[in-house]
Amino acid sequence: MSKVEIEVCDICGKTHEKMRILFRGTVCDKCYRLLNDRNQLFVCVKDRVGKTYNRLKAFEELGLDVAEIKKYLNKVEAWLNEEDSPFETVKTQIIGNFEVISKQETTIIFANIDELTNQMQQANIALIDENEKFKKQISQLESLKGKETELTDQINRLNKKIEELKKENEGLNKKIDRLTKNKEEPEKIAKHGNSIGMKFTLIHAGEFDMGSEESDSEKPVREVKINNPFYLGTYPVTQREWEAVMGDRPSRFKGDDLPVEQVSWDKMQEFIKKLNEKEGTDKYRLPSEAEWEYACRAGTTTRYSFDDDESKLGDYGWYDKNSEGKTHLVGQREPNSWGLYDMHGNVWEWVQDEWHVNYDDAHTDGRAWESGDGADRVIRGGSWSYDARNCRSALRSHLDPRRRTYSLGFRILQEV
Repeated sequence: MSKVEIEVCDICGKTHEKMRILFRGTVCDKCYRLLNDRNQLFVCVKDRVGKTYNRLKAFEELGLDVAEIKKYLNKVEAWLNEEDSPFETVKTQIIGNFEVISKQETTIIFANIDELTNQMQQANIALIDENEKFKKQISQLESLKGKETELTDQINRLNKKIEELKKENEGLNKKIDRLTKNKEEPEKIAKHGNSIGMKFTLIHAGEFDMGSEESDSEKPVREVKINNPFYLGTYPVTQREWEAVMGDRPSRFKGDDLPVEQVSWDKMQEFIKKLNEKEGTDKYRLPSEAEWEYACRAGTTTRYSFDDDESKLGDYGWYDKNSEGKTHLVGQREPNSWGLYDMHGNVWEWVQDEWHVNYDDAHTDGRAWESGDGADRVIRGGSWSYDARNCRSALRSHLDPRRRTYSLGFRILQEV
């Protein structure tokens, strides 16, 4: 490029003393500056357009409407990419159009870009808030993982308990079926007596589970079948009844309707022999251990004939917490559901069986088990001087048949 003297400017058409010769013509200094500014603006706009396109992609991913802005950018980009026309035909287009686009539309573009930038910032803030909420939810879910495991364990335990209760219910239904199967006697409690005023209660035939898991001597629990009904003394034998047969009163605690005590197993057998002679029969005897427990349980499977709650024992019998250290009149507490009194406490009761340390190889038909481990005989029921545990339905103990104590008596059975 070089300077010349007076020439006509190819852009503005005016005569100037100083001109600039370009590769496509001659221009004055003023037009040259305009063209130079245009080139710089082209570079600036192209750079901004490129950056704006990149930002628009991010906006589109956020779901923002950028169609209108794209239209402006496409128009600017198309104009920038046009090939240069001759100065004499496009000088108005070069200066006029460019000024319009650069000053108006470019201003609009950049204003919209600023607005989009502001929207993007707001969107970023919203995303940050959502991210924080998401983090909190994740934290809550993680904290619930441990609880979920705990709840699952509880559900598993409950399901296991339900299954156990179902099995127990099936067992109870089976026992109910046993108790009600093939009953030939009336369902009501049948009473029976004799010449000396003894009272008896009819016990129907049936089946039951004998023993418990509370003591080794009560194991193994086994099913026992009582094949025949029988009458069992409604109360323990009283001192009045003993005297009517034997003619004496050996008891420490005196009273007609107190249970007889201080009688040995051997002496009691003498009483039964004389009673049979007196009544002209051979039907009186001691109950077997199985018959005694069957009658005591009265169809239950609990620790006592009423339920498992030993705090209720005082309603059904006399034991160390309510006896005041002595025997009490028979029949003063509640009977079991089969109408038998004093099966828990007051006095221990002799039964026919010899003592065995457990139920291994025991009979399952209700017979007395006579071939024992020694001379001792079995006693059942607990007494006024023993605690609640020793008055359970399944509790068993033993004594020498010659022993006499003031906490030991008996009740008798009459065969049907």
